[in-house]
Amino acid sequence: FYGCDFSVLRFAPDGTPRPSIGIPPPGIRAEAVDAAGNFDVLGVDGTVTRYSADGTTHMQVLSALQGATAIAVDAAGQLYLIGDQRISSYNADGSKRGLTISVNFVPRTIAVDASGKIYLVDPGDAQILSYNADGSLAAPTITTGSAPAGIAVR
Repeated sequence: FYGCDFSVLRFAPDGTPRPSIGIPPPGIRAEAVDAAGNFDVLGVDGTVTRYSADGTTHMQVLSALQGATAIAVDAAGQLYLIGDQRISSYNADGSKRGLTISVNFVPRTIAVDASGKIYLVDPGDAQILSYNADGSLAAPTITTGSAPAGIAVR
């Protein structure tokens, strides 16, 4: 999957293009793919819409999350959103979970691994921080030497 402006480009594991998915305005701010291959799109307007892996169905999961800039999804389908120096978590159906992580920087991107560990990119200090599934800071912090543009984990 690859999101750009008003469409999601889809590819088979071997790189063969699949039909794209049109995204209505105002367009895509960020995207994440869950374990089932469903595609979650964070729109410029702060809505989160989930598209089925084959692109034939979709549903709005969250609406009007002002300030949201990035999205990740864990193995259970739970959503994590960056906005206003905090990470908020939601169940797969869009209901709010209790986990909120506050940070003293503006995270650029977020990823969640199979065990539920959360990774944040801190571009100002050129580092990647990790948090346990309960929101507590985990070790180690990875210093990169230059501001990382993104992160992906398994």
